[in-house]
Amino acid sequence: MPRVLMGVGVFLLALVPSGTGAPIDGSLWIRPLVPAGTVSGETVTAPGTWSISRTFVAGERACVIVIGDHRPIVDVEVKVYDSKERLVAKRRGTEPAPDFVGVAWYPPREERYRIEVSSYGKEYNECSVAIK
Repeated sequence: MPRVLMGVGVFLLALVPSGTGAPIDGSLWIRPLVPAGTVSGETVTAPGTWSISRTFVAGERACVIVIGDHRPIVDVEVKVYDSKERLVAKRRGTEPAPDFVGVAWYPPREERYRIEVSSYGKEYNECSVAIK
């Protein structure tokens, strides 16, 4: 099952063109290290978080796809905030693929958005993040 999910994820990431898109700076594919969550005993009490800011074009579809490293498979969440720190989009992975998640939205105006990726694991997570 993990191989199938990884194949689907690689296929979806390949769909992200290198030309211009909703982000002003063009599409982006990166592999950040999302820090480990805060652990108390055997429970993750707060996720590890990584963020990046990008400016998006008004009226064009914007999307973010996040795939965890599967070592081990842990819940991953993506949140998008506008320039006034209002939550625009949010999605947390669910079974059978909790480390595969994506959001899409249509920015009403050109502005800077903060994309926040969270990992609910006890170790860092080398995620693949596609921004289009």
